[in-house]
Amino acid sequence: CKAFPLSRENMLVCTVGEFNVFPGASNVIAGYSNFSIDIRCKDDTMREEVVDLVRVSLKDIAARRSVDCNIETKHNAESCQSSPVFTESLRKGIIGAHSFA
Repeated sequence: CKAFPLSRENMLVCTVGEFNVFPGASNVIAGYSNFSIDIRCKDDTMREEVVDLVRVSLKDIAARRSVDCNIETKHNAESCQSSPVFTESLRKGIIGAHSFA
């Protein structure tokens, strides 16, 4: 995500939410795994572009390794801005709780 143009300005964030491998035993090659990726951005068009690039990349990697890859969207929502009152209140609470100057 960091390499994507304007990622910082548009607050683009990509994180792994969860990762499961089956069977989860030592010295055993996994037969199945699943994971979630959270992609957030204040620019919906940019977020959709990144989601598409991740999908294509995962499919390409799976094809090169001769494994199946099923991609399922669990949640998709438009970005929204937080209330300025809420944002300022949160900022003051963080500063107060951690004694930041």
